[in-house]
Amino acid sequence: MSSPRVFDAPKNLVFDAFSKPELLKRWFGPRGWSPVVCDVDLKVGGGFRFVMRGPDGRDMGMRGRYLEIARPIARSTWSRSTTSRASRR
Repeated sequence: MSSPRVFDAPKNLVFDAFSKPELLKRWFGPRGWSPVVCDVDLKVGGGFRFVMRGPDGRDMGMRGRYLEIARPIARSTWSRSTTSRASRR
C-alpha cells in the first residue's frame, strides 16, 4: 500500500512528525482517540508500537517494523499489523 501525501512544511519537519513520539502524540490517530502508547525505534529492523484509546474507552493497537528509512526525503517503508482489545478500565 502506498499513501502519498503533500505537506506544506520542510521535509525534515514532516519526517520528524512521523518518527518522534513527542510529535506523533500531538496528531496521530483518529479524531477523538488519544495515544496512550507511542514507542518508536527508528532504525532499519527497529519497530514502532502505538496504542490509541477511543472515546468509549476501548484501545486499538498498531505495531510494525521499519524496512527502509530515507532521511531527509521523508520516506520510510514499514510493515504493520493492528490489534484491538477492550479497555481494562
